Amino acid sequence: MTQQQEKLNMTGNKMSPTQLTLLTALNMLGSGIIMLPAKLAEVGMISSLSWIFAATGAVAISYVFARCGMLSKRPGLGGIAEYAFGHTGAFMVNCIYGFSLITANIAITYSALGYLLGLVGGGIHTSDNSSIWIWVGTVALLWVATLLNFRGARFTGVISAALIWGVLLPVLVLLLMGGFWFEASTFAVNWNPTGLSAWDATTASIALTFWCFLGLESACANGDAVENPSRNVPRSVLIATVSVAVLYVVTTSLIAGIVPSEQMVGSTAPFGVVFAAMIGEGAGAVVASTLVLAMIGSLVSWQFTLSRVFKTSAEVGDFPAIFARTNAKGVPIVGFIILTSIQSILALLVASPNLLKQFDFLVDFSVITNIIPYVLCMAGSFYLSRKMKLSRGRLIQTDICATYGIAFLFLLFLSMDSLTMKIGAISVFLGWVLYGVRRAQTPDENIPLISTAHADANLKSNE
Repeated sequence: MTQQQEKLNMTGNKMSPTQLTLLTALNMLGSGIIMLPAKLAEVGMISSLSWIFAATGAVAISYVFARCGMLSKRPGLGGIAEYAFGHTGAFMVNCIYGFSLITANIAITYSALGYLLGLVGGGIHTSDNSSIWIWVGTVALLWVATLLNFRGARFTGVISAALIWGVLLPVLVLLLMGGFWFEASTFAVNWNPTGLSAWDATTASIALTFWCFLGLESACANGDAVENPSRNVPRSVLIATVSVAVLYVVTTSLIAGIVPSEQMVGSTAPFGVVFAAMIGEGAGAVVASTLVLAMIGSLVSWQFTLSRVFKTSAEVGDFPAIFARTNAKGVPIVGFIILTSIQSILALLVASPNLLKQFDFLVDFSVITNIIPYVLCMAGSFYLSRKMKLSRGRLIQTDICATYGIAFLFLLFLSMDSLTMKIGAISVFLGWVLYGVRRAQTPDENIPLISTAHADANLKSNE
């Protein structure tokens, strides 16, 4: 195959801007909006105060990512951090972000599995399922999502654009019709059933609400998979984030006025519960089926994003070269197989009969590990925007958003429990260890090394 043919083939497998926007939106919606009503019901709708922080923080962070996506000439999230923090910063961003995606995708799988169990008669409160069957179902869904990625980026974009309607249609129906079943008295009872203070309710739910926005960086992470990324990536980030924020707030408010919180707590298929209450059990089953398809679509796009993070990192020497090997369609098949095998093993290690407990653990882990690369990128934006000589007005806007984003991420970090913070710290330490190992294997010749003679002279002078 000639170089020109290769180029044409790769271009033909690029996503369109609309597909990238839908992929980014689907990554955020994923299991976020689908599991959110059940999790917020545990605290009450007073937890919706956390939306003020989560939504504004997500929009601020997405603005910085959008601006940096226009300015950065280096691939992925690590490329943004590299301008300010060098190769070390880029490695840490890509490495820890990769850790986060590995576990977050398992959490999405659990959401799909919860709805499937409801459909096949496992019940919507899955506290007594067999751990081994939970693991088998999880692994099966992970491999289905991986195999669907083998046809290339354009096919992944088509899958994402098609299956996102599995969640958009129920949400649109709820937005258009939910008001007929909305009861102010039900909303009032659901407001604060646990009696928490506003601050305690906010900190108790802020990690979950921000989990719903994880994926806002997807367009940046997949920037090399779309034509003209400097123009299309920023648009995709901002349009997807603002749209999803509106959907989240309006939808959760409507649901709180339709179904009592005690019916939601512990449910692994909350949207099925809502539509069953509105229209009937049959409608609940149909909606649950469409949401399963949407979550599979989300999982497909997230597995795609995971593979791209490892591929672009391998291309610059941070990860083993095997992750960069691709077929004629640009698909890193071997990398996909390795990553999905790791996820299969990890799913076995954390398997338990209670899907919601597993989901909570993986959500907390995903959020804490996302904070680290987000902070590095926000901090790196100060240098990048000046290096690329951003206009004064846009420079001020970017600085304000980056500062607010960092403050929000610090608040989010402080809301975590000690176990989650320990796990996050271990992830960072592991990242440093892996960086040291990779540096030993691929020494950077551009870094001047002190000569042996000079080193000996320094030692003598210090004696």
